[in-house]
Amino acid sequence: MEPTSELSADTRQHLFQSAGWARYAALLSYISVGIGLLQLLVGVIRGDGSIMTTMMSFLISTAISLVMAVNLMHFARLSRQSLEQADAHRLEVGLSHLKTYFMIMGILFIIALVFLVLGVLIATLVAATA
Repeated sequence: MEPTSELSADTRQHLFQSAGWARYAALLSYISVGIGLLQLLVGVIRGDGSIMTTMMSFLISTAISLVMAVNLMHFARLSRQSLEQADAHRLEVGLSHLKTYFMIMGILFIIALVFLVLGVLIATLVAATA
C-alpha cells in the first residue's frame, strides 16, 4: 500500500478535520433517528393520526438517515485510521463511503426538486382553472 504520509501537512489537517465533522454529523443523525422513534411511540400511545402512514414515513426516513449516517461514520473512521497508520487503502475506502453519501444526497435533492416543480405546476394549473 502507498502510505498517506505523501499528503501535505495541510491536506492531512483538512482530512482530519473533515473526518471529525463527518463523525459529528453522523452522531447527530443517530440522535435524530432516536428522537423520531420517541415521537412515533408517543404518537402511537396517544393515538394521533394514521398509525400506518406515520410508521411508513418513519421507516423510510429512518432507512435513508441510517444509510447516510453509516457512510459518514465509515468515512470518519477510515480516514482517521489512514492518517494514523499511513494506509492509503483505508483512505480510498473511506472516500468511497463519502462518495456514496454525496450520491444519496444528490439523488434526494433531485427528487425534492422534481416534487417542487410538480407542486408549482399543479398550483399554477389550479390557479389558472379557478
